[in-house]
Amino acid sequence: MKQILLIFALLFSSFLSAQDWDAIDNGISFSQFKLSMISEYSDSKVTIVKIDPAQFDFGIYCETEYGPKRRNAEQWAEDYDLNCVINAGMFQTDYKKGCGILKNYVHVNNSIPAKDYKMYFVCNPQNDSLPEAQMIDIDEENAEELMEQYHSILQSIRMISADGRNVWQKDHKMWSEAALGEDKDGNILLIHCRSPYTMNDFISEIMKLPIDIEKMMHLEGGWEASLVVDFLDNKIKKVGSFESNWNESDGNDRFYHLPNVIGVKRKE
Repeated sequence: MKQILLIFALLFSSFLSAQDWDAIDNGISFSQFKLSMISEYSDSKVTIVKIDPAQFDFGIYCETEYGPKRRNAEQWAEDYDLNCVINAGMFQTDYKKGCGILKNYVHVNNSIPAKDYKMYFVCNPQNDSLPEAQMIDIDEENAEELMEQYHSILQSIRMISADGRNVWQKDHKMWSEAALGEDKDGNILLIHCRSPYTMNDFISEIMKLPIDIEKMMHLEGGWEASLVVDFLDNKIKKVGSFESNWNESDGNDRFYHLPNVIGVKRKE
């Protein structure tokens, strides 16, 4: 009887995981999940876009390389024919430099590593044997050697470590969130949640979802947390709002200037 129940549970889990994704096209799908912890603000839903790096090109677009025009997520997508855009991490008070290592081929936005930032997103490999894009936990074996084999690198705060742990320290501060994840099949996950949560709670909620997530990193919070998808007839536009001690409101309805973004487009 226990074996029958176990088999049923596994089949149901597989069915749930499959039915929760809406295909946009080959290699790209999206879903909205209602989180079990209800937020005081907005709808308590997280939007996730799942992308196969074998079928899409990823890039890091920096105002220091593509400026001086100031762009929001929609404008980055329009100007460079990008199918998806999300924040490329937080930025410094000059509104240009990333807070950790940020580079794209020969263009270096910031070469100085942030000692507490332990997750990396890399794309544009130097040889075809590597995935087009992946996430690297600094504590993984040969992490630094692997990073050196990519042209584009973004360093940010680790949320889910490579060994599957929620590593964000508990804190009372909460905000809308844009994050990046990688699942067990190597798909890259663009994650956006307008409803504010403490990050430890948000990560715990994400880990409950049937999305097979293995790694996750913080990109941006508050009203600057942005996600744009414009592919075929599918358009997704998500902006954040709430941030503790800054904008404790769910009132934001517009995109803000982003000096650095991750852009995604279909391979030619």
